Amino acid sequence: MIVSWIFNHLDEELQNFVVGAKNAKILWDDLRERFSQGNESRIHQLKTDICLLRQDKKSVSEYYSKLKSLWDELELYLDLRACTCDAGAQITT
Repeated sequence: MIVSWIFNHLDEELQNFVVGAKNAKILWDDLRERFSQGNESRIHQLKTDICLLRQDKKSVSEYYSKLKSLWDELELYLDLRACTCDAGAQITT
């Protein structure tokens, strides 16, 4: 049911590429692999937006809300790499 819903909402040109998908996960993974751009360009754009953001005529509250939303989105992309040393344990204790 989900496969047919996804399939029916694709352009006809794309339907030819995914016609043999056996389940929704395979279909979705195939589409994601074809069209995913990766996060690097979005991370760069967010950092640029943060650097260029100006208060101008916005209230402090509006300005802070916009800045905070950019920070929050950036944080979602910047996963902390697993630390192989013991430094993380030393910081938290």
